[in-house]
Amino acid sequence: MAVITSQTNPYQYVDNNLSNGVTYYYLLKAVDQSGAPGKYYSEVAATPGQPVTVRFAEWDCLLDINGVVVPIDPLALAETNPPRPQIVGGRTYMPVRSLVETAFGATYDWSEQHQAATIKLKDQTMEFWIGKAEAQVNGIRYPLTAAPFLAGDGRPMLPLRFLAETLGARVDWDPATCNVIINYTAL
Repeated sequence: MAVITSQTNPYQYVDNNLSNGVTYYYLLKAVDQSGAPGKYYSEVAATPGQPVTVRFAEWDCLLDINGVVVPIDPLALAETNPPRPQIVGGRTYMPVRSLVETAFGATYDWSEQHQAATIKLKDQTMEFWIGKAEAQVNGIRYPLTAAPFLAGDGRPMLPLRFLAETLGARVDWDPATCNVIINYTAL
């Protein structure tokens, strides 16, 4: 077991020494600025080349990723009203940082100045702008049925289906359980 502390980007850890078909387990624990451990942690398992299934209810603040439950926003666990997906015009919008970094292995960047979210996975770059009903993928603009927006707490809410399908996932809706199901296999 190795203990790794990320000082350059506390929201991301990249392990480049992985083999397809082997399961790796990571225990994520927050620490404060003085280095004292926090009380919340998540266990994440990853098997490169294996399918990833994400399941969540439209009103929930947690994601079930291959049976491991993680918060939509790990930094908001102590909040009285943590971020949840929202249905707007029949489309699911949600704060996606935890989803894209944990389930897809992508990077997420938010520019407050430009009110823009950028998601990168391998050779794909997606950009979303608050208030604009379009997204840009590798320099090509695509129309969206509704514009990304800021939730009441200021978190960017992005269109889940467009984002997930552009990254190569399949998105399904289970009306019996009111769950969104995302299936993704990294190549």
